[in-house]
Amino acid sequence: MGGFEDIFAHAFGRGFAQQRRHQNRDVQLQYTLELKDCFTGKTVTLQYQLPSGRNEFVEVNIPPGVKLGDVIRISNYGDDSIPNIPRGNLLLKVRINRIEGWDLDGLNLLHTTHVSVFDLITGAEKIITTPEGKQINLKIPKGTQPNTTFSIGGYGLPDSRSNHRGTIYVTIKGTVPKVNDSNILNQIEFFKSQLN
Repeated sequence: MGGFEDIFAHAFGRGFAQQRRHQNRDVQLQYTLELKDCFTGKTVTLQYQLPSGRNEFVEVNIPPGVKLGDVIRISNYGDDSIPNIPRGNLLLKVRINRIEGWDLDGLNLLHTTHVSVFDLITGAEKIITTPEGKQINLKIPKGTQPNTTFSIGGYGLPDSRSNHRGTIYVTIKGTVPKVNDSNILNQIEFFKSQLN
């Protein structure tokens, strides 16, 4: 059910409702950020056209730890169509370019890596390069089962308020090498019989 503004707007036209507005409308834009920039933040210069037809430029500081769907509010950079009242705000919605093999879950990063089934049996070490560019030496214990997930704290995205960092979760997938050499196959069969 409409309020007094809608009643007067119906009687006297939409111009009356616009005059009662306390400020001009907000302007919404989207900006796509690279995942690595979420760790450090980034300063970007935007050019956009206002509903009034005027071109606007603004420099925006995107903070570290920004997440997919976050909205950054920049005051007084919105619409200026109606004179004598304050401008609206610019609302910048953040999108993040996905890196193959990596997914975001809040401040946490999800990663899948593949190793040989023999590495799962005997144990191995795997170098994980994070989207931030850091390298982690992941130790895979012998007898690790496929689809096991390891957690590595302190390497996720930073929280802009507490500076606490999220966790990287690495899921291990086992790959089976293709073996055509009959001698090697015979040795594998021998070891398999010993295990059984």
